[in-house]
Amino acid sequence: MGADLNLDTLLTPGTKVGDYIVERKLGEGGMGAVFAARHPLIGKKVAIKVLSPALASSSEAVERFVREARSVNEIGHRNIVDIFLFDKLDNGLSYYVMEHLEGRSLHDELLRLGRPLTMPEIAVYIRPVISALTAAHARGIVHRDLKPENIYVVDTDTGPIIKLLDFGIAKLATDGTSSFKTRTGVPMGTPYYMSPEQCLGRGVDQRSDIYALGIILYQMATGRLPFSAESYLEVLQQQLHSQAEAAGQIAAVPPHVERAIQWAMQKDAALRPQTVEQLWEALEGKGVSVAERPAATLPAGGPAPSLPGDYFTQPGITQAPAMQPAGGKKWLPLVAVAGVVALGLGAFLALRGKAPEAQAPIVSAPAGIPAPVASAQPPPAVSSAGVLRVDITPSDARLSVDGNAGATGQDVPVPAGTHRIRLEREGYVPIEQDIEIGANRRVSLQLALEKAVAAPAEPAQARTPARPTRPAARPKAKNTRLRDKDDTAKPSWAE
Repeated sequence: MGADLNLDTLLTPGTKVGDYIVERKLGEGGMGAVFAARHPLIGKKVAIKVLSPALASSSEAVERFVREARSVNEIGHRNIVDIFLFDKLDNGLSYYVMEHLEGRSLHDELLRLGRPLTMPEIAVYIRPVISALTAAHARGIVHRDLKPENIYVVDTDTGPIIKLLDFGIAKLATDGTSSFKTRTGVPMGTPYYMSPEQCLGRGVDQRSDIYALGIILYQMATGRLPFSAESYLEVLQQQLHSQAEAAGQIAAVPPHVERAIQWAMQKDAALRPQTVEQLWEALEGKGVSVAERPAATLPAGGPAPSLPGDYFTQPGITQAPAMQPAGGKKWLPLVAVAGVVALGLGAFLALRGKAPEAQAPIVSAPAGIPAPVASAQPPPAVSSAGVLRVDITPSDARLSVDGNAGATGQDVPVPAGTHRIRLEREGYVPIEQDIEIGANRRVSLQLALEKAVAAPAEPAQARTPARPTRPAARPKAKNTRLRDKDDTAKPSWAE
């Protein structure tokens, strides 16, 4: 079995696969091809995904194929495509049977519209994705290939149903033995939506899904991708080091939505929302605590002004240029990218973004779609803020601001007022102090810990200079000390 097999000739219309008869080919991707099929007796329509013959000899590829079916069934969410049968063809190729979806991808929908989406439209597509990812992340499953092509829109009489597809490179976040690379060392995923840590082939968790979701939101709200180039390598470089143009500079995006998107697109995973529920709350304009806010500088002249009215209900919004398609790019060979990654593209930079601020909710949830779990007691909104930057030595010391973990080496927005700063590390003398930060003021601190050196216990005789044995013939010296020209103490007998 191998690459010489051709699925188009193996699975022609009329071919029987299990209990189903193949009708036509629906499409083909990196892992395999998908065929439309029907049960001959009851007429049930299904889709059959067959592993590519070129990958059939790879145990890693087969495991990823099996993992997709397993992951989807573990999650069991209405907004994730249902897979209900896994088996092998007579020639040994693995396949699984899933529900047949009639509709279009979000990618095709965005191309068809050719404009930025309104906020109610965005909510219709994104709210179900948030709900599906909440369920997946709760089970430790990270999608790792979020993109509009994997978000499917199914039209029904009661409105569109959104389905999340393709968990083919999904991974259990707790599985530390699985690598997010191919055997050549190339990070897997779609470069337009890959997080910086994913571009570098490092371990990923749910925050990589959040980064990809931030890019999808940016694309939907502005009508264009934040990072776009003609080569795979250039896109990776932009994901690592470039700062996207503010969404509000392209289209009429509400300030709190713009800041939520920038929060999700932080280069440093620690500065993003830590859960998709936090991102949804920020999109709704709910307050977030200081510890959850991204490192960001305030815009020049103070907080950004609010737009008049509710953008989500205003039909006449500023339109951006026609949408740039996410597909159709010609990439450099993946092996070349692997070489660049191996040589080290460099540590990615934590770019400055804007923190979400309290605004009115964007839109109520579409009917029938469960809402993500919200915080039990959301913290109060911050009416005014300043900026705090703390540089520390040693770099691995623990910084806390008002008892919460603090970010170092970058500007972080904090509420105006008095704050307790503490820096500590085992083996060092801790520092703790109160600082006053005014509204729209920036305070910069440089804190350096000193090592805590414990004085060794010394015997009593070691604390005073030892006196040499005096000759018996000499008279007893007086207990006095004289100073020489170098101010060095000497016993009197030494004179």
